[in-house]
Amino acid sequence: MLNCMQKHFLQAHGTPLASTHWKNKLRNQEFIEKIRKGDLSDLEGEIEPIVECFSEIHNDASTTQAKPIEYSYEQWKSYIQNVKEKTSTSPSGRHVGHWKTILMYAPSIFAKLFDITSIAMTHETLFKR
Repeated sequence: MLNCMQKHFLQAHGTPLASTHWKNKLRNQEFIEKIRKGDLSDLEGEIEPIVECFSEIHNDASTTQAKPIEYSYEQWKSYIQNVKEKTSTSPSGRHVGHWKTILMYAPSIFAKLFDITSIAMTHETLFKR
């Protein structure tokens, strides 16, 4: 999950977390471990929303147990059918338009991709392209 989020945040061009400063911080395992343990001292001098974000992440992680992300094929299909296309691309390189096209013209492949994605999420695994 950490690798996925690092890739995801590194794509957010123009946002504070996409700056060179933050790219280096998010690659630094010592920084990540300190945040996981609730040590927010490395955030001194950062803008308040970033400090709040990391503080909330730590507080949520320490008070709630992570639940697996689960949704049905029908929920995913409905989401893809109804989501508005944007110009952003996921860390996997797939644009939402790819999913829409596969669903429209190759629904059996769409179902198999859903199964693969579900297996990956159930086992907390990131597959390489």
